[in-house]
Amino acid sequence: MAARATTYGMVVYDHHDLAAEHVHRTGVLIKEGHVTALEDRWIGLEHAGEAFAALMSGRNRGKVVVEVTHQEQS
Repeated sequence: MAARATTYGMVVYDHHDLAAEHVHRTGVLIKEGHVTALEDRWIGLEHAGEAFAALMSGRNRGKVVVEVTHQEQS
């Protein structure tokens, strides 16, 4: 007989009642250095395409951030 499996999805909205507790508990873990957020940071808008390609191909670790700064015009 073939193995059978059932999967169920879950989204954050399924447990909205636990949001305040989650914010408190994870906030403590982050503050104490037990949890760190991974991110791939790209500097400059000219790298946005490369950053997006890395994201879509799964080459990133954590979130992908493209840092863009405003330049003053003289």
